[in-house]
Amino acid sequence: MQRIDLKEIFNGLRSYKSAHQVIVKLNLWPLMSVPGILSCAYIVFLIVLGVFYLDDMARYINANQIPEILQSTVITVIIDIMLWLLLLVIGYMTYRQIILILFSPILAYISETVESKVYNEASAPFNLTFFFKDIIRSVIINTRSLALMFVMTLLAWLSVLVPLICPIVSAILIVSIQAYFSGTGLIDYTLERKRFSVRESIQYAREHRSDVMGLGLGFMLLLLIPVIGWFMAPGYGAVASMLATLEKVRGVP
Repeated sequence: MQRIDLKEIFNGLRSYKSAHQVIVKLNLWPLMSVPGILSCAYIVFLIVLGVFYLDDMARYINANQIPEILQSTVITVIIDIMLWLLLLVIGYMTYRQIILILFSPILAYISETVESKVYNEASAPFNLTFFFKDIIRSVIINTRSLALMFVMTLLAWLSVLVPLICPIVSAILIVSIQAYFSGTGLIDYTLERKRFSVRESIQYAREHRSDVMGLGLGFMLLLLIPVIGWFMAPGYGAVASMLATLEKVRGVP
């Protein structure tokens, strides 16, 4: 099992530069626009959800869960802010797996199309059976990742209570966990096309964990950029992970 290698993490990050060069060279912007628009729409949906429900929820909590002597407009505002922060955290943590599941057919198509162009090979003919198998596979991989990510992130948060483990160490653990599971979902679009089983895909991610973490970290950094990053993250993540994974699986083109 591979130890954490900073060089490999940076190699994963640099794959996003390579992805940008490929996207520009092959003029893939129309292809990138579909997951980009859907990604922004998902985030807008979360914001609209907050606008419609969080204010009422804050007032309800203030009126029914807070001692009468403390009930006030200020408390309502504080609760409202806390609810927005909670929505932000949950949305950010779940975005990657939800997007990787919902957009799996689109991102898999992007990954396959770019591979065929980079390697000058014909794309495999469409197969309806494989199409549905790949969707089910994506649900399995990303649901597993989501569950493990939540458990491990919670443990990382709680680790700050352990003597000798400071908040900085806990934060590093949380970011590492998030990055690893984000990268795991991204590389699977390529691995499933190469007919890796779910078990083999998980094993590959473990053996190349530093590279996978770099890919996931790049994805996370893009999400921190409002609108533009939300638009770019899914497509760029699919292309970057394809390029990085194929360097390991079949060599550099």
